[in-house]
Amino acid sequence: KPAMDYQADAPASSAFYAPVSPARPAGQRGTLS
Repeated sequence: KPAMDYQADAPASSAFYAPVSPARPAGQRGTLS
């Protein structure tokens, strides 16, 4: 997915964090781990 899409469709609390690799599983988008 394009970067703007993978961030927009993450939960608002997760989108707060720095951008993460779109290759990460959906459950890990926006996480710090």
